[in-house]
Amino acid sequence: MRGTYWRGKDCNDNNAQIYPGRRINSDSGSDEDHDCNGIYGTDPETNRTWEDILCGNTTRIGIGLLGDSVGAHFEIPPEYLTASKLNLTTYNSVLANLFNEFDLPHQSAATGFMNTSSSGPVRSIYKYLRDRNRCNHRDYQNIGVNGAKVSDTASNVQTLRRNQTTDHPMLMIMELVGNDVCSGPGGFTDPNAFKQGVLDRLNYFDEILPPGSHVLMFGLVNGSFLYNHLHNETHPLGVTYKEFYSYLNCLDANPCPGWLTSDDNSRQMTTDAAMALNAKYREIMAEGRTYKNFDYAYYEFPVVEIMDSWIAKGGKATDLMEGVDGFHSNQLFNALIADWGWKRLQEDLPHWLGETNPNNDKIIEMFGDQGGYF
Repeated sequence: MRGTYWRGKDCNDNNAQIYPGRRINSDSGSDEDHDCNGIYGTDPETNRTWEDILCGNTTRIGIGLLGDSVGAHFEIPPEYLTASKLNLTTYNSVLANLFNEFDLPHQSAATGFMNTSSSGPVRSIYKYLRDRNRCNHRDYQNIGVNGAKVSDTASNVQTLRRNQTTDHPMLMIMELVGNDVCSGPGGFTDPNAFKQGVLDRLNYFDEILPPGSHVLMFGLVNGSFLYNHLHNETHPLGVTYKEFYSYLNCLDANPCPGWLTSDDNSRQMTTDAAMALNAKYREIMAEGRTYKNFDYAYYEFPVVEIMDSWIAKGGKATDLMEGVDGFHSNQLFNALIADWGWKRLQEDLPHWLGETNPNNDKIIEMFGDQGGYF
């Protein structure tokens, strides 16, 4: 059921050699849009294709995400549960939300492409890459899956589509923010099994990603900040989040009982387990493995850093959290995560991003929105 919200639009379903991210034009004499970035045709003065003129000497890179509900941007619309906001149109979006698993990948921090949304600003690493080089248009894939643990990524990653011979490189983001520990004491993923799972994914990336690609790994969050900041705040249902989390536990419906609980010991044990898994990422970095087709980096997930900065500026924790479940980052938080990630990439790994395309204005002048996204 996943469509263009999740990966760039295929502009020619009748030709398997035409799709977003394609580097090689299988018909060398054609000026068709072979990579679905909305650039096509031939310059009558030079008889060169516009793709070659406007994109040929630029660094192209697509973006992909392998992860969980945070990367997919899970959100339950708060108006679904807020009596004052109920009206005849409140549930018009239910079917579409079900088809998209209540995820908003088109507004996410990694692969969001919408210009605006009703719930906040849309900024993403994809949009930053596209602004840097308009030739990257539509080259995104989001394979985040709600509830994914490292073990689940073994099958999820199989849905990534990239050809090492014919396609452009990718910036691949791998984030597993908390599901490997969220179930609480007794349900934690073994650290050594977690490390092996990450290494297996890296080995798979080396088999599918084109040369010159990059992999950015994010660690687990210290989720204790959720209860610390939210437990006395009011949920849309009119109760405190502490009471709401307890209610979810009674229903066996808590998305993260290890952290979303009034049990101090459970929260601390869950945090310790998360930090033990992050230590495995650091081990991988220290061991210095090399891969044929990509280099890689690791960052701690910046949620706590961004939240603390927001509060220090006078904001509230509830400004940044998805109100219904009190667990996921909302639209504003996704935008701030994208800003943080792009700033770090520019400072630490600018060679991953390529130079700004000097032809961007010409592309906009000639091709407008480059066919959009739908």
